[in-house]
Amino acid sequence: MNVKELIEKQRAEVAQEKTQTAQIVYGGELVEVEVVKLLPDDWQQLVAKCPPRTAHPGDANIGYDQAQLPRLYPADKIRFGGEVIDQDTWEEIWKPMDSVHRNNIGTVIWGLNHYAAVKELRELGKAAAGQPSSSPARSGSRPAASKGGSPRKSRATTTRKAN
Repeated sequence: MNVKELIEKQRAEVAQEKTQTAQIVYGGELVEVEVVKLLPDDWQQLVAKCPPRTAHPGDANIGYDQAQLPRLYPADKIRFGGEVIDQDTWEEIWKPMDSVHRNNIGTVIWGLNHYAAVKELRELGKAAAGQPSSSPARSGSRPAASKGGSPRKSRATTTRKAN
């Protein structure tokens, strides 16, 4: 595939709307929050507005303030209980939201806009190197783990012979 074809393929990939949902409890009700992946430039601009907090090592690991970024996520990319909302409404929703639900939404945002690309890179790198994929869709092609596997698992299941 030449460069021009790759560019067109990437444009088509980016143009496809990708979403992920989180279920939260809000006002005593189970509510589905659907998040739409941002375009690459929009994601970079949002991340730039939310630099990592120095006192929070988790922020440094992901490259942004994980408490601030979900709150500032563009509301036109969020559907709350199936409804499209505006930024003021998202701010109103966010303020009384329990922290566990804030974290769930933050994880969905991170997964869509960051982790999916990292995972794809890792999987394609493994495929290029001839290594088995960790993708569940490809699990049937994995070799049996009778002698392999994690050293931890091996130690945990190994028993010593009595003398």
